[in-house]
Amino acid sequence: MRLHVLTAVTRPENFNAIYNSIYDSNHHDWQIYWHLLHLDGDHIGGQKVKNLLFEVLDDEQDGWVYVLDDDTLMHPAFLSRTAALINANPEADVFFFARVDHGNVFQPDVKVGSIDIGQALIHLSLVGDLRLPELYDGDGWFLEGIRQAADQAVYVNEPLSFYNRLR
Repeated sequence: MRLHVLTAVTRPENFNAIYNSIYDSNHHDWQIYWHLLHLDGDHIGGQKVKNLLFEVLDDEQDGWVYVLDDDTLMHPAFLSRTAALINANPEADVFFFARVDHGNVFQPDVKVGSIDIGQALIHLSLVGDLRLPELYDGDGWFLEGIRQAADQAVYVNEPLSFYNRLR
């Protein structure tokens, strides 16, 4: 399976920790492609940069995409758990999962203001031309569009990311 991890870079000092969260766990089921991009200037929530990263994948239809913000870490079981979820749910085209934020677990609630983009693993064929609005709640608007476009969404009530872990 192919996994494209997209990171909009505003804090390059977090590279090592993010890299380790991606590559230190068992990932034999995944071919991982980490796409990074930094733009100078102020970008609300990194939405413009995330959209440019999605454009890099426009010709890709095979595989999955996960947006990993540069203050968020993958859970150590992310790769093995998501591979198992995909194998158990072969018709699914998006997975929404819980996240840990400062010790609190937030279940996947796909609505604006209640979800972070790091709570979704999305099949590339679902993304199409959908992009994040350049708003603070752009993640929620984008994921609502993903949910509406999905044929089968799976909700996973376990955390697979650590939101705002890095500063």
